[in-house]
Amino acid sequence: MRELVVDEAGRLVARSLSGRFASTDQGVSWTALAAEPASPPPPPTTELDAGPSEHLATVRDGESRWSLVRHHGMSSYEAPGDRGMPITHWATRVSTFLDGTVDGGATATRVECPGATALALDRSGRLWLASNQGVDVADARQVATGGATWRRALDRAVTAIVVDLDGRVVAGAGDTALLSIDGVAFTAIPPRATDRGSWGSLDCDARGFTLLTCAPDGRIWAVVGGVGGPHHIVRLSDAVAGGKPRWEALALGLNVIAGRGLRDGHLAVTALALTGDGTAFAATRSHGLFRRPP
Repeated sequence: MRELVVDEAGRLVARSLSGRFASTDQGVSWTALAAEPASPPPPPTTELDAGPSEHLATVRDGESRWSLVRHHGMSSYEAPGDRGMPITHWATRVSTFLDGTVDGGATATRVECPGATALALDRSGRLWLASNQGVDVADARQVATGGATWRRALDRAVTAIVVDLDGRVVAGAGDTALLSIDGVAFTAIPPRATDRGSWGSLDCDARGFTLLTCAPDGRIWAVVGGVGGPHHIVRLSDAVAGGKPRWEALALGLNVIAGRGLRDGHLAVTALALTGDGTAFAATRSHGLFRRPP
């Protein structure tokens, strides 16, 4: 499963190799959806198409909707060969584009963003673009008109980013999650996470951030790990002395089965969606869809 979101109508929408499907009953039944309008094609080049486009992120707020899309292709160039005869060489080319609109689709904008990895949109209409160079922020309306001035907010490689309902920014930078209250200064969140219940407790490291998302109630969730081990799902909590943030592990049923122990094999979590009633859905690469009740 490639993508899992809750749309404006409150439906759970999943995207897989078979198409797009929607559920209105907490994932019990699914209905096939019509294909989405295609994203604008990449600018004309000497490329050959080498596979489908990859949607990295989609964010929306009212009529403002933005997607980060990665295109894979092949580019050619010529170089002198034996006896001066030109030889055509082919090389893999990966291009990442920011596609968006601020008027509900009446007009569309495309900006090439080399190395971009993740995207967030805050409630004041600013876009937060993460890349292997850092995090840049700009007003979405200025981006749409081509007159944006991007401000570098964080100067290190970031793989995931989210902005919560209060404007707090959390960036996943390798083995560290960084939190900013004002969008200027960032501090590290301790990586230790614990899951506790009547069955006991389980500790994990909140490192290697692959996804960050904000639930309708404003809480930040993340998918971590996955490099030679299982993915874990964690949630940010302020419920400690002094209001300092910490991660809560939510591994029961995903990596640990109560009364049985660790699940055989590793589950690769590819997407995470949260509904308004607090239900969490985790999509996996080859083990289907998991549901965690409120």
